[in-house]
Order: sequence, then C-alpha cells, then structure tokens
Amino acid sequence: MRTVSNFVQEELRPFTASVRSFLPKYVVQPLNHSKDSDITCIIRQGDSVSEGQTVGECAKKSGLLLHSSIPGTVDSLVTCPLPDGHVGKAVRIRLSGSFSFLGKPLRENSWKDKTPGQLKSVFLEKGVINTFGEPVSLSKSLERRRSGDGGFLVVRMFDEDPSRSTDSFVARAMTKEVVQGAYIIAKSMSADGVIFVCPAKESLDIDTAAKNFLDLPYVCISADNSRYPAGYKQNLINTIRENSRNLSNQMFAKVNHNSVFVDPGTSVAAYEAVVFGKPCLEQFVHVTGNCLRSAALFRVRLGTPIENLVTQCGGFKKRPGKIIVNGIICGTAISDLATPVTKYVKSVSFVPVAEFMDSRISACIRCVRCRTICPEGLYPDLMFLHRTGGKSPGPELLATADLCSFCALCNSVCPARLPLSQTISLLRSASDE
Repeated sequence: MRTVSNFVQEELRPFTASVRSFLPKYVVQPLNHSKDSDITCIIRQGDSVSEGQTVGECAKKSGLLLHSSIPGTVDSLVTCPLPDGHVGKAVRIRLSGSFSFLGKPLRENSWKDKTPGQLKSVFLEKGVINTFGEPVSLSKSLERRRSGDGGFLVVRMFDEDPSRSTDSFVARAMTKEVVQGAYIIAKSMSADGVIFVCPAKESLDIDTAAKNFLDLPYVCISADNSRYPAGYKQNLINTIRENSRNLSNQMFAKVNHNSVFVDPGTSVAAYEAVVFGKPCLEQFVHVTGNCLRSAALFRVRLGTPIENLVTQCGGFKKRPGKIIVNGIICGTAISDLATPVTKYVKSVSFVPVAEFMDSRISACIRCVRCRTICPEGLYPDLMFLHRTGGKSPGPELLATADLCSFCALCNSVCPARLPLSQTISLLRSASDE
C-alpha cells in the first residue's frame, strides 16, 4: 500500500474545546440527512413545534425520524441547497419558545436490559445515522451485516481526511461518551468484540473509559494517521490485521468488510439517544480556511445556515474561491452560503481564489499515475474510459470498484484532472441497482 505524508496542511494546534454556534433566527432543516431514507414532512405551515419534536418520518414504518432542532413556529416548507451538492425539500422553522434539551439537566434512562432490537428501534426513533463514509441510517447499517466471521464493531478515533479535525476532537474531548456509545452499538449488533483504532501520536485513555461499560472483548490498535490514507475501511482492516499478530487474542485478526465501522460522532449520537433519550439535534463542525479571520470547532444546531458560522468566525478577510464540505481531499464543493448544516456535515473549508487549482478537464494521457498511487491496486483510468463510452475492461476489473475507499488519491495525481474517484463511485452505485 502506498501512502502520502503531509498531504494536507493541518491547523498548527488541535482544538481543545468546542464553541456553541449562535442560535439562528431560523433553521432550514432538510428532510433527508442520509442516503437511504425518504422522509416525509408531517407538520404544516403555522404549526408550533418544540425542540426535539418529530417533524418528519420515513415513508416506510421502519425508517428514521427527523426532529426539530429548535423550538418555534413552522414558517414554510421550502427547497434548499444541500451540503452534498444536491437540492432538497426542507422545513423552515422560526425560533421562539423554550428549549426541552438545551441547557437542561438530562436524566439517564435505564437501558442496559434493552434487547438488540429495542436499541435499533431507539436509533431510528432518535434519528441516529452512521457518518463513517456515506451517511446511512445506523440501524440499517447494522441490519445489513451478514452473519459469520467479522462480527466486530470498529471505531475509528480520528478523521480519515487530514484537512479536518472533527472526529479527532470528539474522540479526545468525549472519550467516555464515545466508548459507552460504542458498547451500546456493539450490543445492538451482538458483536464479537470492539476495536478502537487510535492515532499513534495521541494518548486516548480507552481503558479507563471502558472500565465500567465494556463486558465484551475489546482492543486498542494504533494507526499512523500522519500518512494518507489511513482511516478508510480497507486501511483500518489492514492496520488491525497487522497489529493483531502482537495481541494475545487472535480473534481480532478476523476483522473484514462484514464488520461495522463507525466514527466518534456516531458513537456519541447513539450514546445520547439511548442514555438520555435525546434526538439528533446538533453536529460538531470544523470551520476553517485562509479566507476566514479565525477557525473554530462549533457545536451547531441542525439547519443552521453556513453563513451564520462565517459571521461567528469574524467574517471573511478575503473572497473564497471555493466552499468545500467535509474535507479538502474528498469533500464536496458548494456555492451557496445559505446551505444548512445537516447530520453528515463535519467540516466547512473556505479556499481563497489564489489557492483555487485549475480544474479544467482534458483527455486521459495514459500516464497510469492513478494506478501507481492507488492503495487498493485499482485501474481508475480504465474504469473512467469505460464509463465515458470506451471499451469495457471486463466484468472482473469493473467488480473491483467495490474495493475503492474513495481516498481520491487518483484525482490528486491525474494531470488531466479527471474525476476518477467520482466515476468509480458511479460504477459502484450502478452495480448496486
């Protein structure tokens, strides 16, 4: 596997605390926050809603619920730009009234006797999604796991994209909550064990946090996250297998793609949903970029427009050339500051015009750099040519699209600036249909 050091310049010092974002006068809450849910609005214009009240439910009874992130009045049902580059329906709510969760002491629920099925139901009722990779319902991602070897929960305790600090911050600042949330998720899937993959240069006290919670096998594995890629599914599997040789319990070497992978934010959301009965109402968001007067790690109410976070950072000191959601390497470019924060937004980067790279596409020059750098040994150039009308490389090679971790290294080295990683994603989606 080939990795790259210092691929992205990170902030000089890690964040030691988060800041609550200002409460907006309005939130624009999209109906769909995950890839696999089709949520229908169940409230009408003029209705009063409380914080945490259900405002949308999946068309299927077994689907996610959506909750109002603030108390107030439904102003209108609108269409808004989404952080994934699409446009979708949303509920616009005007802030008024008192909060049910914010600033209130939360009472712990008795949950340890709940069955795996009951825990999965709580994840659905409280709107918990898994934000490791593409955002999907946590309950559904657990149900997709096949029986057999590899029945582990893997918790990545750092960001897969080194240009953001969200997952790393949550892992440091809320270690106890992350560990207990991991235990809750592991119980809901009847896991064989829990694997925490931690950054090699940081000391996370998993053992102390796990002392009162974990009654099933667990292990902490160190990963060199200073090299990229290190945090995608296949990277984690390789790291765990390599390190498991030094462990007394060899069962963890059986980890594979059948295991369930989550990030710290997902664990915390599961913890708050089950322990306190709190729906998903807010999200940690790393706001950064040389266009801003300051960077920050915010805890943001869902539906807050991104422009509100810019204001709280002191505004722009120079005009941004691009706004990128969820990381410089593999994030999505958006153009509208009115785009609201959703459950899957982890970072927003503002790139100055001077740093805006030429993105004009030219023809493939057959340099095969994409093949050389690919950690999984794929042939992105051949897949791209096939997708754009060229000769098929054969079903066996096309099937290797399932191995792609979407680290986007192929994009970074392509002199023709071809959207290779995105093309492989389209091929995988087509094969799933």
